[in-house]
Amino acid sequence: MATRAGSGTGMLVSLVVFVVTTVALLVVSIVLYAGQSKSRDAEKQAQADLAQVITAEERSRDATRAMLADATSARLSLFAEMNRRSSEVATFVSGNPNASLEQMRQELGVAENQTVRTVLSNERTKVRQLGQDLDATKARLASADDETKRLQAAMADADKRNQATLAAAQASIDGYARTVDTLRAETSAAVQGIDAARTQIEARYTQRIRDLERQIDELNRDNAVFRTRVAQLDAKVNEVRPKSESPAELVDGEVIDVIGSDRQVFLNLGRKDRLRPGITFEVYEDARTIQPDPQTGAYSRGKASIQVIKVNDLTSTARIIRDTPGSPVVPGDVVANAVFDANTKFKFLVFGKFDVDGDGRASTAEAEFLKTQVRDWGGVVIEGSELTGDLDFLVLGVQPGEPGPLPPNATAQQIDARLEAQDEYDRYDRLFRRATEAQIPVLNSNRFEILTGSVPR
Repeated sequence: MATRAGSGTGMLVSLVVFVVTTVALLVVSIVLYAGQSKSRDAEKQAQADLAQVITAEERSRDATRAMLADATSARLSLFAEMNRRSSEVATFVSGNPNASLEQMRQELGVAENQTVRTVLSNERTKVRQLGQDLDATKARLASADDETKRLQAAMADADKRNQATLAAAQASIDGYARTVDTLRAETSAAVQGIDAARTQIEARYTQRIRDLERQIDELNRDNAVFRTRVAQLDAKVNEVRPKSESPAELVDGEVIDVIGSDRQVFLNLGRKDRLRPGITFEVYEDARTIQPDPQTGAYSRGKASIQVIKVNDLTSTARIIRDTPGSPVVPGDVVANAVFDANTKFKFLVFGKFDVDGDGRASTAEAEFLKTQVRDWGGVVIEGSELTGDLDFLVLGVQPGEPGPLPPNATAQQIDARLEAQDEYDRYDRLFRRATEAQIPVLNSNRFEILTGSVPR
């Protein structure tokens, strides 16, 4: 019975233990369930709170993981790491760790549609351009500096040369000054010598002028004698040779025929009249038209000028070298040449300088040309400067101007030139007056040209 009692007790104990255990397990289960329910609610709340900070999709991004790794390495939370980075950016951009994005935009001057990178890129481009401009400016400045140095060196060199030139010039000036002083002294002595020489020359030429005046008086007396003798000789010549009052009025020949188409005329003069080719004649209507103008004494040209081109025994052929429109050469016209004469060789005295070609410059060469013409046309040229009793014509050149007074300080050469010019002027005037008194025809180059039928060369 005792075994049975012990077995029942054991079972009871076992049952009690089982019940207690079951109750305990139930209590534990209840407690655990209640705790698990609270944990789930807390987890849900935590998930909701975490989603407000960062979503699961955002947590799975590589940037978030890298940032989380940096936060873990720095023993910071992700928020703390993000806040640190935000503060660094704000401090880097504006110097204020709490500055907002709008504040940073305003401070940087970045518009809403721009990024800092774009602005910085544009600014870098500008900076690079400014850098290039600066480099170019530096290069130009360096070049200008080199040019300035070169010019400064050139100026220094030029200044040295100028200083040397000025020194040489000053030395030359000093030498010139000494020379001027010497020349002044020599000039003063020379002036004194010239004054003395001029006094001597004036005395000598005053005596010469007195001698010339005395000679002139003697010549005037001789001239009176010569005029008497000339008059006597003229009377004798007129007795043995008929002669018109003026040889210039003599008619030498006559036009016997005209060939108008060939501008040729035939004359009644030939080889028997001592006519030669080349002689020129002036053609007049008749002898009366050869007379000089009573007012001016000038001869007028005829209606034409002709030149002999062919000579026969009794006739000759001439060509017209000048004519007058409306006044043709016709048979019966007379021809005259003051030099030519069929029976007489006229004598000419050609004196002075002539301007035959009309260029305004008289010369002795042109006087020789006139003498050659006179000889070629049968005339006789009287050499010298004195009138002869049998002279037929006096041909005078351009009248020399009357010499002016000598300057107070005239040199010996000026005095000689003045005396020579005065002598030439006096001889010209004396010849003209004597020829007029002796009634010898006086021709200048123009009158000579008209009365011989010549045309300007």
